[in-house]
Amino acid sequence: MTPVRPASGERFVMPSERLAWAAKKWEKYRGRDIIPLWIADMDFPSAPAIRDALAAHVAHGNYGYTSAPRTLAGELAAHYAQHYAWSIESDWIVWLPGLVVGINLSVKACCQPGESALSFSPVYPPFLRAAPLQGCRTCAVPLALDEARAQQGILRYRVDFDRLAAALQPDTRLLLLCHPHNPVGSLFSADELAGLADFCCRNDLLVCSDEVHCDLILDGTTAHVPFARVLAASAADEIARSITLHGPGKVFNLAGLG
Repeated sequence: MTPVRPASGERFVMPSERLAWAAKKWEKYRGRDIIPLWIADMDFPSAPAIRDALAAHVAHGNYGYTSAPRTLAGELAAHYAQHYAWSIESDWIVWLPGLVVGINLSVKACCQPGESALSFSPVYPPFLRAAPLQGCRTCAVPLALDEARAQQGILRYRVDFDRLAAALQPDTRLLLLCHPHNPVGSLFSADELAGLADFCCRNDLLVCSDEVHCDLILDGTTAHVPFARVLAASAADEIARSITLHGPGKVFNLAGLG
């Protein structure tokens, strides 16, 4: 693979050979003339600060069991306040080994065996698999193409609230939300988020919101709004019906460190 060197003095340079390190995205199509865009994985190096921290740990030389640093929860709370205008308590944070574990634990915590969870489709496959893996059912609600935007040459999908209401079952306990949505790349509008919050409150649904792509909104103007913040705007105690999944793996390209 020939290194890609962007023009205009940009600092991003693609590593010349990721296959040497068994990069999953490239291994899948090894030896084929295919550009692998099937997985959320960047081909740029991680930030220098991350590489420096890893180098320091390697130099330390002991790779035994570790705990989350004592100051990390407080630093995350400060980060959320600064970047998302969201005030959280440090003791709300639960450390997990990965997003997929979080989706499955959310189903396990919120649904009894045989009950159902809603999720929009198309979606990252573990959203549809988690409920069956926990002895529950998934009700997939197709997103609708935004026809008005399509006429402007913009591909955007929106929530179809009629479909959502029709999919609701008496035993539905949970909405598995991907926000921003993967893979269609849509940002839900303020009205859509408010409508979803109202729907969940009216129907006594718990919500698991996957927000790991929230720092990859690239238009330079749109701020991410955590879904828990939308719920809290309805009533302060409504935030208790939400689980937010967040992590550095996507925006800082750290998925392989797991």
